[in-house]
Amino acid sequence: MESSGLAGWHAIDLRFTSGTQGRIDILPTAGIVEETYDLYGENFQATVTSPFGMQRSVRCLRDKQVVLQESTGDLPEDVLSGSYAETDEFMRALPQGGAPRPTIEDVVPSVTLCLMMAKHKGRDHVIIHANQNV
Repeated sequence: MESSGLAGWHAIDLRFTSGTQGRIDILPTAGIVEETYDLYGENFQATVTSPFGMQRSVRCLRDKQVVLQESTGDLPEDVLSGSYAETDEFMRALPQGGAPRPTIEDVVPSVTLCLMMAKHKGRDHVIIHANQNV
């Protein structure tokens, strides 16, 4: 993790063994809470924005032509954030006596990555995560 020294701004560069790369910029003084994912590949680009409480959107291009562009419109925050789906899944699993999804095993790769990032907080360090699903 690299720190700019500007009011807690941080940049985290991710490199996975599959060759996938990513970057997380944490800019707490920017005045908004937003997550934007830009994915690039041969002849395609996808941008997904999730600004917590504002309009979320997805825009996909193939050969520089828009093939998908959608936004959330007026969906309620609990639907957009996933908390409604989590509650729905719990209520579905409860009467059946089953375990709700995702299971602990399903989230282990994400939690492992978070713990690795926390361990190296404040250091200029590249974290390599061997999750083959990325």
